[in-house]
Amino acid sequence: MGDYGNAMMRNQDAGVQSRVKAQSRANLLQLKLIGQSHPTGLTTNLLKLFEPRPPLEHKPPLEKRKLPAYSGMSQFVSRFAEPGDPEYAPPVPTCETRAEKKDRIRQLKLEEGAAKVAEELQKCKLFLKPHCPFRVIYMYC
Repeated sequence: MGDYGNAMMRNQDAGVQSRVKAQSRANLLQLKLIGQSHPTGLTTNLLKLFEPRPPLEHKPPLEKRKLPAYSGMSQFVSRFAEPGDPEYAPPVPTCETRAEKKDRIRQLKLEEGAAKVAEELQKCKLFLKPHCPFRVIYMYC
């Protein structure tokens, strides 16, 4: 009937497979050549991106300008304000310390408490009448 040793007789698509294998083998060889062209295996297009730029142009250093010489302040001391001048500021007032503030607040509270006690005492005296013994015993405050 036929020759079964032939590849086309065993498999109808054998010719197509051999063409694909040959094509993939060519691609593989091309990739190997690319990999052998540079140790990193990068293509030439990518290697161009990593090339160094040309060196910078040398320029001489800038010349320093001549600055005015330093001078002292002694020539301006006569213009300073003195204690007799109107623009002379008085010394800064000192702030109260914690202890002084605590004493001041305590004194204010004592004065407020004394005023409140005196006011309540006045209210109680209005209710006291000498002719009414009931109100003397029971004060309404």
